[in-house]
Amino acid sequence: MLRRKFFGRAHEIDRNVRLFMNEYNTVENNATTLRIRAALDLYGSMGLPLWLTEVSVDQGPYQGEYLEQILREGYSHPAVEGIIMFGGPEEAGYKELTLADYEFMNTEAGDVVDRLLGEWKSPITEAEADEEGFCEASLFYGDYEIAVRKVGANSVTSLISYKLSSARPGETVVHLRVG
Repeated sequence: MLRRKFFGRAHEIDRNVRLFMNEYNTVENNATTLRIRAALDLYGSMGLPLWLTEVSVDQGPYQGEYLEQILREGYSHPAVEGIIMFGGPEEAGYKELTLADYEFMNTEAGDVVDRLLGEWKSPITEAEADEEGFCEASLFYGDYEIAVRKVGANSVTSLISYKLSSARPGETVVHLRVG
């Protein structure tokens, strides 16, 4: 199988390279959200990291709606680790998934992407620990810098780097010892 050969060759060249499956041609061509989810479930069952690559949606009256469905399915699926879109400004030659027109004003698809990025972005969170030293925050997977300061202190007393990953699905309790 050709893919196995290329994966093997990449591993020979760099044993630390991050290899993943892509969903080539699965989410395009008017697939329903149920079909997209079923395909992602199938790929996810292989236990390999999965990325949606070159996501593009044909132009038409429902382009924005369909793009949003694809992005939401990919973003919410536990096997999907990343999404790469094949779209951009019309000026750069993107004719199918045009995110901005020649004036660099968002198209409907561009508005969808901006809205979802805003929705999915983890806000800067400030939390105050209770009497027992606990606090709670809802966060997306990713890298975080946690700044801890004592009550009444003007400066940070501790800075902790933390990576929240899908290796810890569901609710995660993180215990930090400060000071």
